[in-house]
Amino acid sequence: MTQVRIPGIPISIKLRILLLLYRAKYLIRPLLRIFGLKLNMTWTEVGLAVQLIAPEVSRYNPEAVFGVGVGGTLYGAMLAGNLGGPPFIGLDRQVNWHGKREVSLVASGSICGHKDLIQGKRVLLVSAEIRSGQTTDVLKREIQSLGPSEIRIACIDYSPEATVTPDYWYLCERRVLQKPWRLLTTSRCEDDGPRPD
Repeated sequence: MTQVRIPGIPISIKLRILLLLYRAKYLIRPLLRIFGLKLNMTWTEVGLAVQLIAPEVSRYNPEAVFGVGVGGTLYGAMLAGNLGGPPFIGLDRQVNWHGKREVSLVASGSICGHKDLIQGKRVLLVSAEIRSGQTTDVLKREIQSLGPSEIRIACIDYSPEATVTPDYWYLCERRVLQKPWRLLTTSRCEDDGPRPD
């Protein structure tokens, strides 16, 4: 079952109504699929996720924000822009699909190049989605090796089966949600299978 996070902060009535509507959307998802309807996340909903999570993250007061992949870079930049503009760096990984999934960090050199933004600082690692947790875990360990005072993780949605549990999240959902920046109906899953519609 989908869980929607409601932070323990006062939010406007408009946001509460939007949150209830979006929550209902995910609860009726199985019914929509019976009729062949697809459920996609919208930019409005991504904005809602930023509005709900940013106040919680601001209490942590990150001194640097790192976005993971395309979605994490977009979402991380939106969060950073609503946190007073801490330094933001986008990271990515390269996945090779030669029978076995192999991941290598494309931006690991740039992580080392930003040691001054990490060492002794509060770092926020942002991913759009965390399915298995492998990529997030690899990047978290890479950043930890540079000596931050603390690392926290934020995402839009994560799977309850993930090996990494985020500190800040909008949805806990087993199924992959189609994000507005992913225009194709299918792409690769972390387990080397096609993403469901």
